[in-house]
Amino acid sequence: MLARFRQEAAAAGLQYAFDEWGWITFAQHHALPTRLLDWSQGPLVALFFACELGHDSDATGVETDGEFFVLYPNDLNVEAGDNDGGHPRLLADGDGKLRDYLPGKDAENPSKPRAVIAPLVFDRIRFQTGTFTVAQLPTATTDTEPMRKAQALQSFTVPGDAKANLREQLDALGFNEVSIYRDLDRIAARIKNGHGRGAA
Repeated sequence: MLARFRQEAAAAGLQYAFDEWGWITFAQHHALPTRLLDWSQGPLVALFFACELGHDSDATGVETDGEFFVLYPNDLNVEAGDNDGGHPRLLADGDGKLRDYLPGKDAENPSKPRAVIAPLVFDRIRFQTGTFTVAQLPTATTDTEPMRKAQALQSFTVPGDAKANLREQLDALGFNEVSIYRDLDRIAARIKNGHGRGAA
């Protein structure tokens, strides 16, 4: 998929000078499945995503529960075998430890997920105070969700019936689709949805 994405981006006349991890981050930014999992360093940004309105409601129309995670990145990297305090590494082609997570390389040295930092080259990463974890492609004999077993991870349930109220409170604090994504489509949708509800 990544090779096809690069091909199509070139065919669209877009000239990018990314290294391999830069292409993976770029593809992730455009919703292509990658080895990266998005995280935010901002707890209210993370809560926004745990409460985001979607099409996930049961037969009664009640939203399904969300999940809010707290990750201790240094501890995760120590679990992955780092002996330098577990400081997250910058996604860069020259990093030998990260080589084992690249597509086509992960079978050579099976490794646990690790926390990494992506260069802040995309607006959305900056807006969402984004960072990542990276995992190898699961095999038939490995866990498909290895992060859930990490000791460095805590999970909290966000009850579905509380999500609408939390969204309102987050909006009052300035955390909404416009501030999180900052694109014109969401700005237009917010204007349209709020039109006629009184003075803004």
